[in-house]
Amino acid sequence: MNRLSSFYSGKIAVLTSALVLLLFSDLVAGKPLSIEAIYTHPFFYGISPREAIWSPNSDKIAFSWNDGGERFRDVWLYDLKKDRLSCLTDMAGIKEDPKEDDERTREERKEAEKLRGGVSSLRWSPDGKKIAFVYLGDVFTVNVENKEAVRILHTEAGEKNPQYSPDGKYLSFIRGGDLWYLDLEKHRVEQLTTTGTDTVVNGAGYYLSWLDEVSCYRWSPDSKRIAFMRYDLSEIDPILIPDYVGKKVKTTEQKRSIAGGKLANSKIGVISLKGRETLWLDMGEETEYYIRTLRWSSAGDRLLLDKVSKAQKDRWILVADCHSGKVEEIFHESDTAWVSSISGECFWGREGKTIVFSSDRTGYNHLYSISVNDGEPEQLTSGDWEVRDPEVPFGGWWVYFFSTEVAIPERHLFLLDLKTGKKERLTFEEGWSSPPQRYGENMLSPDGKRAVLYYTNNLTPPDYCSVDLGKRGKVSRITNSVLPEFSEYELSRPEFFTFASDVDGETVHALVWKPEDFDAAKRYPLIVHIHGAGYAQAVCNYWSRTNLFHQVLAQEGFVVVTVDYRGSSGYGRKFRTDVYRHLGNLDLEDAVSVVEYLNGLG
Repeated sequence: MNRLSSFYSGKIAVLTSALVLLLFSDLVAGKPLSIEAIYTHPFFYGISPREAIWSPNSDKIAFSWNDGGERFRDVWLYDLKKDRLSCLTDMAGIKEDPKEDDERTREERKEAEKLRGGVSSLRWSPDGKKIAFVYLGDVFTVNVENKEAVRILHTEAGEKNPQYSPDGKYLSFIRGGDLWYLDLEKHRVEQLTTTGTDTVVNGAGYYLSWLDEVSCYRWSPDSKRIAFMRYDLSEIDPILIPDYVGKKVKTTEQKRSIAGGKLANSKIGVISLKGRETLWLDMGEETEYYIRTLRWSSAGDRLLLDKVSKAQKDRWILVADCHSGKVEEIFHESDTAWVSSISGECFWGREGKTIVFSSDRTGYNHLYSISVNDGEPEQLTSGDWEVRDPEVPFGGWWVYFFSTEVAIPERHLFLLDLKTGKKERLTFEEGWSSPPQRYGENMLSPDGKRAVLYYTNNLTPPDYCSVDLGKRGKVSRITNSVLPEFSEYELSRPEFFTFASDVDGETVHALVWKPEDFDAAKRYPLIVHIHGAGYAQAVCNYWSRTNLFHQVLAQEGFVVVTVDYRGSSGYGRKFRTDVYRHLGNLDLEDAVSVVEYLNGLG
């Protein structure tokens, strides 16, 4: 009988009766957790802030947040000079416009109001006086000084992803699949693109809700043109998306690509405000591809692109001439499995003479620099650790990035000086530091003196902190999201450990929770948590609501283990690609191996 057959016939019993002998866990005394406490709002562990953006003069940070543990977010402001935190808006009182075809019951409408997310898509005006944001599909602005919120766009079609032009004269947005802008001096709305339909989208993502927040268009530095993505979904078959919220299951049709299926046909255009003329970049005959970077040069004459093939086995870094539309290949790499998803940003370096990017071409994701004219890429960092979320500001002479160099379950901020090659660590608190937004370069203040980032660990929910880049290691908390009752709960710190896979001896990382009165002489039921596929990492020193559930199970007498089996992120290229065309093989074997390992301890 092979190992997998043995697992299915006999290992299930082991999962519920394994003998575990481990030394771990700090316990924070208090009342026990419950399922109800974890999933009932207001959440006692709070709602983490989102979308941090620096003011143009670097003295304030705006973000969306709720300090009461509720889902609904308002616009908040942190004044660094005054060390003062304040809420700028109170949007809950503004109700959704009534819909003629609304079939929801009164109770369902009330429940929907409770679950509303509040404001999103925050943008500072270039003069620093106002913040634009989206609420209920409309664009608002709030005055930073008097807190006056004004709805400046109110249409049935709705708007999203507002952006100020660099000169502050215009506010662009997406409506009905097209690019529009509001002339702030003339108070006039103008339409830029005219091809938007139910199947054609200009300047926005096309099926995932979080893609609506991704900037699929960018203003040129001189505010005269906009580079944008155009997606045509007409050849994609619709699929049914079920909605299980409410008394009945409802479905909606959505044109969404499936694995191996048709992608949207993509084009990249540069449209001028004067004349409304669009220059389409020459991307070749292939129209099914992914664009992971769309970035103007400081002079506004070129665009930097990071393109990935439909099969995700090839990646090209390209530079486009924004006057002719000609596209030049600067760098190309192939991967026999798939191109890493964590290397999806590239930047102009050294005043536009080089390009800085990351790649795991040598085994781990590291930083590289390549000339825009010719030559091979120069490796800037190296080692058995990985670079994450780089940001290259201020003319391209420094790179700020997070990495696993200190410890794989942690993330810390580093600075790399491209002139000297010197690398410095900037955060030292044990735990997990990360950028303040999922997408976008908003970590560093415009004057380059400070950074805003998330900080979290296993016992601390994520909150915003500011880092003084001139004083290494000086970190100041901005938000405190937890409610007062947070301190009343009994929270346990899991133990990190490693073991060797039974198949090939590969080192695998895991963490575990045990009952409070754990006795090494007794046998305990064991639960192995499977975090899913898709290149995730669960063995981390960060806060997770899933980990709270694990603690509830530990309170009930279970030992709970989370494993970063093969295919997980953070461990280099070989580890992530060991599951290529073999899902359910090495990844499952690693999960089985942890049971064998724990049994072997006793």
